Amino acid sequence: MLINVLLFQVDDLRKVKNIDYIRLDNFIRYLTVQDDENDISEPEQEHDSCNGTNGYSRMNGGPFKYSSTNGIMNGMPASASADIFELLSIYSTRPIVNEIFKYSRNEKPAIRIASWNLDDFSIEKVSNFGVKEVVCRTLLENGWSIVAVQNVECDVCLKMICDELNKPKLHRVQEWKNNSRHWKFETYTLLGTKLGFIYDARGANNIKLISAEKGPPELDFFCESILANFEIENTKVQILNVIVKYQHQSNLQEVQYHFQKLMNFDTNYSICGDFGELMNKIEILTDLENSKLVLPVNLLKHHSNSTTNFAKQCTSNFLLNTKFQKYLTGMHGIVRQGLTHLAIPLGWRWGGPASSYSPIWVEFFVNSELNM
Repeated sequence: MLINVLLFQVDDLRKVKNIDYIRLDNFIRYLTVQDDENDISEPEQEHDSCNGTNGYSRMNGGPFKYSSTNGIMNGMPASASADIFELLSIYSTRPIVNEIFKYSRNEKPAIRIASWNLDDFSIEKVSNFGVKEVVCRTLLENGWSIVAVQNVECDVCLKMICDELNKPKLHRVQEWKNNSRHWKFETYTLLGTKLGFIYDARGANNIKLISAEKGPPELDFFCESILANFEIENTKVQILNVIVKYQHQSNLQEVQYHFQKLMNFDTNYSICGDFGELMNKIEILTDLENSKLVLPVNLLKHHSNSTTNFAKQCTSNFLLNTKFQKYLTGMHGIVRQGLTHLAIPLGWRWGGPASSYSPIWVEFFVNSELNM
């Protein structure tokens, strides 16, 4: 039976099961029930001379070459791709933020410093809108001011994150109000080191990066490291960002020896990052003198749920020397919610994580006297 489609309107699609206002609004601009009066039919061409084949064109019977003039990738206009992402973003729910951190604790200025292994963070990966949205929203929702990051392929990757934070284009990033939009980054990519920092230069606390350099050379045999010197208000802080390589049993005492030397420094000193296999030999870290491993080991153990789609023991932590411990507010945490997005692949499925590692954070008073 033939049906005259001109008897219907595009809005009638709302009556179809599972087609709601949100879904229809995302693609209604591409639909019509009328004939295109401007459509001029072309004479049928031979197969070898056809154009527009999945974004490719064939010239004189030669091999297909991609044509950028048609503006189509895999048959989909860029505008349609953006609309689809917005739809995926709507259905990728963000966690409920129980506390919007206002850079204070007990009415005293405070700051949160985080560490996150971003897991092969390449330009291609961060170009995925879902990855970019998850990373930016996680930073903003948790009120982090300094983030030590690991496994970053190059400085461009961090620049792309800072560009989105400073001039948001993604709706979910735009809608977050507590954003200074003055984020900066620092990396140290010599000799294959994949470490860096992202920091909020004009948040509630005035943060300056004084210097960043490769970590102590005596650590090279068991970890990659970058040492950053920050000034937070009038307080100077040293943060050694590390990612520990697999360690043979015979090296463990030497590892402990070098960490102990760092903990003896008479400065506000912290070692943070991914401690890897050392977390299975936790006494190497807990037995250090003049130091404190901030996050409890039981908090970092295996954990899985439907919001993360992965289960991995967290191997990140913060190691503080005695002087820096005076700044602790007593607040710290591990983020396990809101790390996935429907636009991120998970094998042949949707809803993968931005990183298979959970980020951690520790909260500090800006001045040690405030903790007394």
